[in-house]
Amino acid sequence: MAPRPVRDLPGEGLLGAVLAGGVGRRFGGPKEGVTVAGIPMLHRALMALAGAGAGPLRVVGGPGNTGAWDENSGALTFRRIPDRPPGRGPLGGLRAALLEAESQGRIGVLLTGCDLPLLTADVLVRVAASFSEGELVVAA
Repeated sequence: MAPRPVRDLPGEGLLGAVLAGGVGRRFGGPKEGVTVAGIPMLHRALMALAGAGAGPLRVVGGPGNTGAWDENSGALTFRRIPDRPPGRGPLGGLRAALLEAESQGRIGVLLTGCDLPLLTADVLVRVAASFSEGELVVAA
């Protein structure tokens, strides 16, 4: 499940971000560490973003500052950034990702939640391929 190499993928130029700040009240706790088929949901989201060519990778919200994960030599490194402003839910996470993208000189953000374990790089490739600077693209 290592991410495919980044070559001419639509996500290039986009910051890859995963929303992972929720406390999961209805779920019974944070979702990012819950495993599906032996892989934490956060890492599945990061692999999908990397597979679509997005980078650098950021995790918005949650504990800790940096991290790395290696699955079959497919090392993924990411940095955590706080919601901006804190306490605003997903909108604070989206704003933080957009500000981070701007500070990194990226043209936009390829954003997903950490709780989509069946999300694939192929879906994100299609979303990224539909992106045009200054527009919003959403997978239905």
